[in-house]
Amino acid sequence: MICQDVTNFTLLLSKADPSWSEPCCSVHSSFLQDFCLPSLVKKCQLESSNPQLVYHSVICITRVTTVISEKNVQINNATQQLLLHLINQFLDYQLEVVGYKILDILDNLLTLHCDHCQDCAAIPSTCQWLDGLKQNLMDISCLSRCRLNALCRLTTHSQKQTRLMLSTEFFDQLYAQLGNNPALDSGISALICQDICNTYERNSFHVQMIKQKLLSDSLEVRSAIEKRFLVKKLQNAQFRHWFIDNYFELSNFRPTSKHSLEARLMLTKMAVIHQKTLSLNLGWADYMSAKSLQAGLFSNSFDIKLAAWNLLCDHPKTSRPVCSAEFILAKQFIASNLVEQQPSSRTQIIGGLRKLFERMRESSRQLFKKKCMEESEQELIDQYTHFLTYFLELAFDALGTGSNFNRRISALHILKLILCGSRCKGGAIGQPLVEHFNLTSWLVPTHFNRLLAILDDDYEICQLAALEIAAQINFSHDPLVFTASKIGIDCLLPRHQTKSFCLQTLF
Repeated sequence: MICQDVTNFTLLLSKADPSWSEPCCSVHSSFLQDFCLPSLVKKCQLESSNPQLVYHSVICITRVTTVISEKNVQINNATQQLLLHLINQFLDYQLEVVGYKILDILDNLLTLHCDHCQDCAAIPSTCQWLDGLKQNLMDISCLSRCRLNALCRLTTHSQKQTRLMLSTEFFDQLYAQLGNNPALDSGISALICQDICNTYERNSFHVQMIKQKLLSDSLEVRSAIEKRFLVKKLQNAQFRHWFIDNYFELSNFRPTSKHSLEARLMLTKMAVIHQKTLSLNLGWADYMSAKSLQAGLFSNSFDIKLAAWNLLCDHPKTSRPVCSAEFILAKQFIASNLVEQQPSSRTQIIGGLRKLFERMRESSRQLFKKKCMEESEQELIDQYTHFLTYFLELAFDALGTGSNFNRRISALHILKLILCGSRCKGGAIGQPLVEHFNLTSWLVPTHFNRLLAILDDDYEICQLAALEIAAQINFSHDPLVFTASKIGIDCLLPRHQTKSFCLQTLF
């Protein structure tokens, strides 16, 4: 008799034998169900103070329930209650990996139960067995990651019962927990997302609760709903559809709300980013007004200002044309932030402008290949040309006498974007924007002299930037033919070199 030869149940970890489902003696009608499970559960309870022994026993129980589940063998009520008791006792065990194995046991148990329970198959009625399990897991006072995960698995196995089992009051309590304990936010978010995707009757409730959390005065709560709920759950295709469908209701805040502008910018950014997977090609202007975006660009909060700037410049489709409103807002924003003092903030602002310029390059590339452009297409190219000319004038003017360091370094960064080639994916240097839009003739000796003056700047970073720009542009009409394009990176200036040295180096 196989049951009398078992000592440590390691044989269960080997390949399943068909005889395991058969009687092993006159007492046990099934080796796995009547002998292994009760013995292993009892062993777990007796050795509950020894994590390693408990872990070994739980692995064996997981293996037994997996074999029974694969064979789809109906288990009796006594065995179900035995496993439920084990789950309740060890779900929050001190060794976290034991809790994850208990979840696997719960999965197998739910599969076996739901496949053979008549109450689960009847849509109008609820299953008392599942309801009892739910009541135990829904205790907010002892909420844990494993319990939340268990609830997710429970509702997955019993989707017909979900609306009847998990109440609106319970989800109200879950929303109240968001932001209080970061360790629980992921599990709470998963359960809320699952309910949103499966329970359409609670749609308005979820919309209102999300809006309420986005406007919370607590930074932790706002961060939880944004980063640990919306950002992560938008990876779910079904939730993305729900989000896009309910965007305008989600973003309909009272103008007097303290955090409404920040929340609207964040929601719009997410809508623009995730629309591509839904075969949409919309921009920020399709979701919010230019007035609202302008309010964000000139907010007193730099975080809001940067969020609005990124929304204006960035788009998942890099070939999307830049519109007139974006031209106007970008000019206003850069002109007002040319003296930004923080290097990190300046880098982010210039990074946004780089994305805007790349959209101009990509959207115009196909137009330049046409033999004859339409009137609207030619107008777009003219707008691009005027836009670049504006920034060239702005940047060169900022290099004049009297400009402070912040204005000079910002201007040099802008000039590098336009006059120097950008690095492509393959590592090669692409054509500069000034050549792409045929603006080389716009450059005159006065501009060259402004760059030369910066070579005698008090700050080395300005000297190096000016030399890098000068080395990549060609003033073909200058009487002194500029040969700096032949100079390599090794010729960059050492610290505190003089203007005369620069001239000797360049010519």
